[in-house]
Amino acid sequence: MCGDESIAKMTDDLMPSRRRFLEFTGVGVGTAVAGCTELSEEGTPTADDQSEPTEQTGTTGDGSGGSGSGDGSRRVSVAVEPDQQALQETRSDIQQRLQEEEINQTEAQQEFAAAQQELVAEAVADVETAVEEAGATVEDALEAQGLLLVAGPADGLIDLLDAEATGGLLSADVFEQVRSQQGQQS
Repeated sequence: MCGDESIAKMTDDLMPSRRRFLEFTGVGVGTAVAGCTELSEEGTPTADDQSEPTEQTGTTGDGSGGSGSGDGSRRVSVAVEPDQQALQETRSDIQQRLQEEEINQTEAQQEFAAAQQELVAEAVADVETAVEEAGATVEDALEAQGLLLVAGPADGLIDLLDAEATGGLLSADVFEQVRSQQGQQS
């Protein structure tokens, strides 16, 4: 019989949370987001600093903070989040099977990771559909990390935030940073 401590650990291991999602998608996205926050804090003038704006890496020079041409087109990284309710249901099912000793701890973790990856893939597909509907295009994807590089009209990109699976819009540079970190880990 599984002990209460083992079940508690399984609950912690399978509990879908923003922190767990960031662990799953890789520390790269979290690090890149933190790096982008630092850039915007250092490179963006505040209300107290009305002097000339400073150049930022990854900007278009028009103050928009995104990459793109001067025609209103922009490039952004789109962070994708899987369906949290489906993750919770999967976790509950796996936890119950673990308690009933149908599977062991290792099998439970493997099943949950596979289910999580499948849900990320579904979320990526949903966001890709929203990208098309917004008149934008997916230039590249790191599907396992739930990160897309998207180009299109600025207002269409903002509309992507309405897609349920969109976790956020980030600088286009984030995509390259995550890809670079992924290459270094391989």
